[in-house]
Order: sequence, then C-alpha cells, then structure tokens
Amino acid sequence: MTNLRRRTAQDVVELAEEIRLQLADHLLLRPALRQLLERFKFRDQGGDTWTLGPASRTWYRLGQGSWSRSSAAPDDALDGPADLSLVGKEGLTLLAEQPVSAETPAPDNDPAAYVQGAVQRITHAYAAGAMHSDAAEALLEGIYAVDASGTVWALGVQSRKWYTFTGASWQLSARALDRAAFEGAQAGSAPQSCGNCGQPLPAGTKFCPNCGTPVPSIGSGQAGEQAVEKVRRFLAWTGDRVPEPLVRAWTPPKDFPEALIDCPHCHAINVGEVETCVSCGRALKPAGQPAAQSPAPASSTAHQSSVPEQQRPAPAVRSGSVPATTTAAPGGAAPAPARSRRVWWFVGGGFCLLVVCALIAAVAGIGLLDPFGAQPLVSGPAQSETEPDLLVAPVIVPAGPLDASDVRLQDDFEDPARTAVPLFGQDAMEFDLNGGTALMTAHSPGALLAMYDSPSVADFVATLELSIPEPVPGAGYGMVFRSDDAVDGLVHYYLLLASPANGTLKLGRWGPGGFTDVAEAPLPANSGNHLEISVRAEGSFIEVDIDGQPSLSAEDSALLQPGILGLAMLSPRDGDQVVFWDFSVEPLER
Repeated sequence: MTNLRRRTAQDVVELAEEIRLQLADHLLLRPALRQLLERFKFRDQGGDTWTLGPASRTWYRLGQGSWSRSSAAPDDALDGPADLSLVGKEGLTLLAEQPVSAETPAPDNDPAAYVQGAVQRITHAYAAGAMHSDAAEALLEGIYAVDASGTVWALGVQSRKWYTFTGASWQLSARALDRAAFEGAQAGSAPQSCGNCGQPLPAGTKFCPNCGTPVPSIGSGQAGEQAVEKVRRFLAWTGDRVPEPLVRAWTPPKDFPEALIDCPHCHAINVGEVETCVSCGRALKPAGQPAAQSPAPASSTAHQSSVPEQQRPAPAVRSGSVPATTTAAPGGAAPAPARSRRVWWFVGGGFCLLVVCALIAAVAGIGLLDPFGAQPLVSGPAQSETEPDLLVAPVIVPAGPLDASDVRLQDDFEDPARTAVPLFGQDAMEFDLNGGTALMTAHSPGALLAMYDSPSVADFVATLELSIPEPVPGAGYGMVFRSDDAVDGLVHYYLLLASPANGTLKLGRWGPGGFTDVAEAPLPANSGNHLEISVRAEGSFIEVDIDGQPSLSAEDSALLQPGILGLAMLSPRDGDQVVFWDFSVEPLER
C-alpha cells in the first residue's frame, strides 16, 4: 500500500459507525464488505497495526502475527488507506471522504526559505489529514532549489536537513543552503560550494578538497555548461525525487479479527460477535447457541471451518441400484441418528390424501393423472450421449403451491405436493421421497434437473444439504437458480455443481449462446461425501460456502432477473445417485 492518509482514532470510530449504518440499511454487498475489511487497517507512529470492529466498537492490535483485543484506543496519529470508499447496492458510492488540496507558497527572493516553507506546509497538510500521501509526495518532488553551480538542493521532510543531488543519489550536506550560494553567482564570483558534493570551497582552489571535483574557472563559460548539465541529469533521473519519504511504505495484513454473521431473520450482514442484528434488532442466535458465522477476509492461510462436521446415515437404496452405504464424517465418527419427524402429521396427512384420491377415482372413474389434462407429470427425453450434456432445455410442469411465510421455500422432502418436479421420465431419471430425504437416480447420462415452480427470486440465500453414496469422477451435484420457466424449455439459468470425486466446485451459465463456465474453485480439503452448500446471490455477486467455509466467489452480470430454482445432478453414467436432505431459500432485499 502506497497511498495513505493520516487520521485520528476518533476518525476511525466515525468510519466504523458509518459502516455499521450501511450494514443496517442493507447497502453493502458481501464481496464489497470483505474488500473493505481487508483495507480497514491503520498503523500508528510506532509501527503497530490497528483495526476497529464496526459494531462491537472493539479495538484490535496486531502483534506477532495475530490479533489481540485492546482495552484502549491508540493514542497517536494513524496512517491508513487514503481511499476507503466502495460501491454498494444500486451503484451507491459509500464512505467517500472529500479530498482537500494544499497549495505551495509562491517563490520569494530567498530560495532556501521558500523550500523550507513549502515543505512545512505540505507535511502539515498531510499530518492534519487534509492530503493523501501520494498527492503530498508529488508536490514535494517539485520543491527544490538550484544554486549557481547547478547543484540541486532539497530538504528532508523528516529530519529537516539539507541534501544535495550527486548525479546518482542524494547526499546529506554538511551545511545548510543559504542566500549566499545564489548572490555570489549573480555578482560573477567563483562558486562557493562544490557542484558535486556541496561542500564549501576555499577561495582560489581549483579542486574540491572533499571529493576532488574540478572547480570551474570564472569567465570561461565552463561553469555555466556544467551547471546546465547537472540540472539536466537531475531532471532525467528516474530514482527517488525526494531524499526522505513522507511516510514509510506499508502493506497491512488482509485478515480481519471479526467474523461475518448472517442474521437468520432479515439476512443483514453483521460483523463481530454482537448479540443483536444491526438491522432488525433481533437476536442473532438462540440462547446458549453460537451464531452462524463465515470467516472474515483472510490472508493466504487456509480458512478453518467453525461449523461442526455433521453426519447422517445414507438412505436405503432400492435393489438393483447402487448399494446402500453409510456416509461417515471425516475422522471416522459414527453416524448420528436420523432426525425426529412429526410422524402423526405425516401418517394423518397421508391417510387423508389416500381417502381423497379414492373418492376422486370412484366418482370420476379416472386414474391419478395430471389435473391439467390427464398428462404425465414429467415429459421430455434425457440426452443419451456418452458424454454428459449440460445443454439441456427441458419442459417445466408446475409443482404444488407453497405456504406464504418468511421462508419462501422450505423443502424437507416430506410432502410430495410441495417438492420439486423431475423434468424427465423414468427412462432418464427418478426422483423419490424417502422419509425426509429425496433420492435422485440417473438412468441416462446428462444433466438431470428437478425444478420448483416458485418462488421466483433474484437475490437470495439458499442452503442445500446433500450426500453422495458413491462419488463418481466427472459427476456433479448441486442446484439451479435464476432460471426462466418458459413452457418450451429453460432458456437460461445458473448451474452450481460440487464434485467430491474431482475435488472441484463449478459455477456455469446456460443461455442463448450456449453454456459458459463462470467460475471454478477447489472444494475444501476436509469436505467429504456429505456437503452443506450455502449460496448467496446479490446482484452480480455470487458466493458459495461449503460446510461453512468460503469456497467460491464470482461476479457475473449476465442473469440478474428473478428466476426459479431446482435441484441438479450431472451424471456420466447410469445408476449414479445423490440424496438431498434439506433445501431452503430466503429472499434478500435489494
């Protein structure tokens, strides 16, 4: 980092409060917030690095490679990034600070006094936070004086001592620049200082007693030529134009000591271990339970998951398919028992459904067919090529209605009337519910989808839990989002697929121009065959967490309109299977 600005601790507190207010108003996108927190670091005059939690108001100091809380704020001036502005939602520019310029004084008859006054004015402007370091150093590069012999003089901004330019570097001068160096030249006298090292010259000497440089004779024209040549060399020099830097170069660490927390109620982004949401004011976690966190921006060190590993037994697989297996958590832990179900509701609801269906069949004399005209609930053949085909445009058939609630979609795979609808017949795929799970089985290679007809959302947070009984190289498992629901097929959508066998996570986009790879990232090293996938889509930004670990971040503005969602499997063979446990989607405010 080169361009810095000086601030006080109170200035940083006010900036942190502005960040908190932007979070409360849902104006910050998660990728932009991560980038901001990477830059939200400040260095005191002793060289220590500081930062401040936007909501917790906790000061942190970096020492020996790790952050520690400080009970007191830094007590001296802080150098930090000159520009902390960022673009929020709807293109709003946030945290923009007005720049203040400082003008240098006009030259007077005393060049030494002019240089001293100009340097003092510029450094004071930076110290007061009125000027960025780049702007200040650009002005300082033009503050120098040239004496009669062509020697270039400049003042050190830190030491306030004089330097002379030797042709290849700056050299600290043993004496200060004064008016005599210029007045003697106007009277036609011999130079009083060496043009090479700046040391005083005894009267009548022909060589500098310090460096041995010849002293030009008066009236021969040689003095003027040498003076012009020295100035020309200085102007052509590409090194440091100032002998002392205004501020030391600094590259702060990227990691931030506080984690990002999503509010489970309004989905506002919170920073730090705060009890209540900055936006809606409700509790971020139930009593006695930790809040769901995702790590804040980190350096090159790999993220460590703060979410405990979950394990569940794989569901029974029908005979003739892939044998049933048990997916254990990494480390050999035994599978956890299946979660409890509301058995009475399921049995009672199923009994009522059978009664109603029997009455319809008895009165109307028809079978259990599609109410839209006695058509099968799925249509359209799957691709049968030997290579997986992502370019699938199947027909969508409406699924059952969803309850209106804060959770726009919550499928626990208990109710066949409320789940996704497979897009192909049983010759291509099967999608069966089995006691709170959904088993998707491939009977032909290709991209196999099961779609929900609602909700249609653009910005959302989706959570999908799935397990793969037998991971297959080249296969992928995940979801579709921002898809159209045209009657004649899917014209566009995003497709997110995790491939445990390949260790990859891929995001692609299907549209009129074909299939486009948007982003690819490795799966976390400790991920297994049971994955918890979290997708956050806000405008053109798409972020994916695997098992609580940030795994993929992409920016793509091709599909920004609302669309429906679905479950997906890319299968290279017959018999491939994936088990879906839970799928929930909640909209975000834009």
